Amino acid sequence: NPWFSYQHDAGFEPVGSNLISVLDDGHARKKEDPAANNRGQVWKLDEAAHTATLQHNADLGVYSVAVGSAQSLKNGGYTFEAGFIDPASPYSRAVETSADGKVIYAQQVEGLIVYRSFRVADLYSAPVK
Repeated sequence: NPWFSYQHDAGFEPVGSNLISVLDDGHARKKEDPAANNRGQVWKLDEAAHTATLQHNADLGVYSVAVGSAQSLKNGGYTFEAGFIDPASPYSRAVETSADGKVIYAQQVEGLIVYRSFRVADLYSAPVK
């Protein structure tokens, strides 16, 4: 069961694009493959045809046992939060991916569980509505 973060109109995706961004927790894959990581994914939904087409798929390089988020970015990429890595010594990691799914940036926070994180353009401008 992946966590869903529907990107309705965050100013980056057109209304009606039927895109859904997902932090795939990977629990079922982890049972089969202990080396499996979380994935950041974007799916395009076609409700009339009852289909979902994978648009973006990024291995986040870590496995978070719980909590996380997904966000589309203006540059066509995405950022994903893997929020609870290693329960024995918790840390979290925010991972930014390019439009083609490659990891281009990661920020790790030691000693904390991060429920969700969001990128902002800067610390001084009001968020886009």
